Amino acid sequence: MDKQNKVLQDTLGTQQYNTDRQIIKDSVHAAEQMEKEFKWTGELKHSKVLELIEGKTGLSDEDIFNLIKAVVLEVNSLQK
Repeated sequence: MDKQNKVLQDTLGTQQYNTDRQIIKDSVHAAEQMEKEFKWTGELKHSKVLELIEGKTGLSDEDIFNLIKAVVLEVNSLQK
């Protein structure tokens, strides 16, 4: 029973991480679209992403920053 509980906790943790990652990914994509429309600078896009995800994830600031960088790199590579 303890092993099953541990597996369930690990799975829920992974699911939450994936949910948090998707929130960040969606926010970055939204900011990228708005940047095209409103000619935003990089700093403004970053602050808008942070504003969009504020209070919606359980990730640390460092994890959020790293995920934002990864998604931006992904978006930029798709645009080339």
